[in-house]
Amino acid sequence: MGKYRARELSRRVCYALAAGLAGAFLIPQTASAAPMGEHDMTSGVSVGRPNAATTNITGTVQNNVIKWNDYSVKAGETVNYDAHNYLNIVTGGSSSAINGTISGGGDIYLVNPNGVLMGKTASVNVGNLYVSTQEASTVNDTGFATSGAAPLSTTAVGKADVVNMGSVSANKVEVYGKNIRILDAGAVSAATSPVVLHTDAANDGYAHIGYQTATPPAASAYTVNGTAATADNYYKLVHNTTEFQNISSNLAGNYMLANDIDFTDPVTNAATAVTPLGGNGAAPFTGKIDGNFYKVKNYTVSTAAGRTEHGLFGRASGARFDNIGIKGVNIALPTGQTIYGGALVGYTTGNTVLRGVSVTDSTVTGRPGYAGGIIGGADHTTVSESYSKVTTNSGGILGGAFGNGTVFNDVYGDVTAPSGANVAGLAYYIQNPSVFAPGFIVNRAYSTAAPFVSSSTAPPINNTYTINKSTGEATLYGLTTPPPAAKAKTSATYAGWDINNDGAPGAKWRIYEGRTLPMLTAFMDGTATATYNYRYFKADGTPSAATGNTVKTNGELDASGNIKPHSGADISPSTTATISRSSTRLRRMPSAGCPM
Repeated sequence: MGKYRARELSRRVCYALAAGLAGAFLIPQTASAAPMGEHDMTSGVSVGRPNAATTNITGTVQNNVIKWNDYSVKAGETVNYDAHNYLNIVTGGSSSAINGTISGGGDIYLVNPNGVLMGKTASVNVGNLYVSTQEASTVNDTGFATSGAAPLSTTAVGKADVVNMGSVSANKVEVYGKNIRILDAGAVSAATSPVVLHTDAANDGYAHIGYQTATPPAASAYTVNGTAATADNYYKLVHNTTEFQNISSNLAGNYMLANDIDFTDPVTNAATAVTPLGGNGAAPFTGKIDGNFYKVKNYTVSTAAGRTEHGLFGRASGARFDNIGIKGVNIALPTGQTIYGGALVGYTTGNTVLRGVSVTDSTVTGRPGYAGGIIGGADHTTVSESYSKVTTNSGGILGGAFGNGTVFNDVYGDVTAPSGANVAGLAYYIQNPSVFAPGFIVNRAYSTAAPFVSSSTAPPINNTYTINKSTGEATLYGLTTPPPAAKAKTSATYAGWDINNDGAPGAKWRIYEGRTLPMLTAFMDGTATATYNYRYFKADGTPSAATGNTVKTNGELDASGNIKPHSGADISPSTTATISRSSTRLRRMPSAGCPM
């Protein structure tokens, strides 16, 4: 990486740190520049950078290993390999964002346990392409370098997702990821074999393959975990509001968003009223939607006479919703009628699954217990790794849990209540859980209001917290005598959660110590880490006299006392709590290398 790009990334990190300690928290974004920080390379490897947009990689032997602190390619940048084979292993803490061009004549491996995203402008044209998010420790780099042995483990699972939205051309394409999403099967070409995909099937890992043609690709075009891809793996692409509403013509189909779907009226600039898909006396939606983390935005719901299930979808049974966002929705239903309403679905049943769903900047109101931020009413439904930030007079995620079989795993609700409303952060109403065993279950959740309002008996609630934003405290819910409230912005508070504060791959939750409430990693655009030394100074430039204010590092030290690359965690909140923000500031230490 050129000196300017190194300086610019360092400056962004330093500014973010300073702003964070001043109270305005900023998360450094992935740089997405050309590969940088090469180290532990096979002898004879040369990494040349003739200009800011080009990286040329050559070697003197057939099989070469290069370890990188970061491997990303920005749009307009090119990485050229010669005809030899290269095993690229990312040792840093950043995801790989490929938005430019990679070319080469041999076998090109990219291993990054933090995740790999190939954007719509990515173009990869190599001999054979292998992409993996397995742990680097499972990779046989020695065998590859000495004899050309296949370096990837056939048993280790991916720690993060692999997403391809760009163009890939190779003789062979093989991918290992926790989950794998391919936007357009037609843009991926493997000349001599099917595209080979490996997911973490034991933990509900999936492979979703989008297509634009009238019919799905041939079964022989892809294999998933050793067998030919099936209809469950293929998803018809949806590009616009017309195609989205046409889902009504096949409510059992699989669909994938190719971009955001915005229902804003181009003439009036107002939200458009949509007709719910499925339900209301017609067949429910029984298919699958993968939103690719795109959003469906700016709609209201038509409240025609006799319609009792309102939302983008009216009723779903045995359906699945993955990675979809809802934004800018306004649903106002009568408060005195039994009408179900949710920003995404009015009512779900039949073992419907929602994973990676978000609703933001939206308002859903109606009869309490029947209106919810994501779903109005539900039975036999699982909601996981999802959240809502809505205004509602009912439940932040769900209006009412009816019957049995509804489960929340790793969710949160951040709700705003209309004046005088008694709202629930998670679900407003729970129908007698002691009768409908197992009733309604919650595992690992938090809400900024009481999680529930109405339930005849206490449902099974595990590791769930109520957050008081005013005090910054988290109180464990569901115990007759709960432990004392703890700091809501500290990872140690959330016992039993899959959470970390250093960005290590694989965790479901991430927290920035002292700065944020827990965040779901599924919604993060990748990770970026930095290591730095820090100390606290008063406004006049002299060191603060606070106890323990010595030079510290957020990174892990090696045996020689040097910071290991990309080993950074967050600054301890217990340290910052002893420093007055009004009278002190963060000053970079010389070893941090922060440009000023």
